[in-house]
Amino acid sequence: MVDDINALSDAANGKERVNTQSEETKSAQTQLIGVTHEARKLLGEIKKVNPEGEVEKVKYTFNQVIFGKNGKEDLSHEALEVEQKRMTACGGKDKGTSSGKNLVVDFFCLCAKHDDVNEGIDKVCGVSVGKGESVGWGTQLVSPNTMWKEVKDGCKKYAKQSVTSTQDGYSLYHRFMDNVMAGGNVKLNNSGTVPKHGMLGTAVSHGGNSDFNCNGKASVMRIGSAGVCVFYGNHHQEENIDWLKKFKAGLQLIDKLNTETASWQHQLTTLLNRARDLYEKVKADTQLENEENTDDSPLAQHPNPDENENADSTTRSQRHSLLAWALLLQ
Repeated sequence: MVDDINALSDAANGKERVNTQSEETKSAQTQLIGVTHEARKLLGEIKKVNPEGEVEKVKYTFNQVIFGKNGKEDLSHEALEVEQKRMTACGGKDKGTSSGKNLVVDFFCLCAKHDDVNEGIDKVCGVSVGKGESVGWGTQLVSPNTMWKEVKDGCKKYAKQSVTSTQDGYSLYHRFMDNVMAGGNVKLNNSGTVPKHGMLGTAVSHGGNSDFNCNGKASVMRIGSAGVCVFYGNHHQEENIDWLKKFKAGLQLIDKLNTETASWQHQLTTLLNRARDLYEKVKADTQLENEENTDDSPLAQHPNPDENENADSTTRSQRHSLLAWALLLQ
């Protein structure tokens, strides 16, 4: 858009400058120069905000949601901040030391089979995660890269639709917290099943709904306390889930960028329309020497106001796009 404004200004004030004695036309030419300066100033302000950098910040934030504080697809124990022993990492009587750190670990807590082939439950999340030799999680996390691939394949299979707006993201956020508050199920010895707030998954207990552990073993009474689950604690679950806080922060960054993008787009569209009006005034008030060359005017290279209205409508429909800012720099 800034290039469009510059071209219109050049046509009226540059090499193709109209020689006129009309004060109105001279005034329009001067105003057109002013519009150009405003557009360049706005473009400078946009560059100071550095929308490209803001987009990278959003990407990094969501990578932290998935992989943890380093924000990189590194599945080493150090990067994932995961304890080797599953019942310690995923929780039991107390919040798991690794629960809520990132989505990878929480998925493993909820879906991975025990590394002892005689223990655990296959397809507890609907797909096999960690089934077979040299893979799984019990006393140690084995072959996390293989299991993460299995989790991703399962998500592709069962995901109904992708998130296309921050509104969808906030909806998922609240649905997840509702599930955490409702809790998972703990089967009590001869006493039926009770919910455990702050826990996701299933567990078994001989004592009460607090006497369980998320060790990845099968929920059968002979084991005593067991579970395929993740526990975020009895209180302040929202604060205890680091990746969920990052997820919310990422949505807020997108909203902020979309708001700025819409404002910039509106200002640039307004300036472009003013530039077109001023150029048309100069053109209408002046008799050009070569009438046959008018079709070569830079105006012919730009949309008319009706076309601009359509373009502006398209822009509004795309304002929720994370990369919408790129349109402003064309």
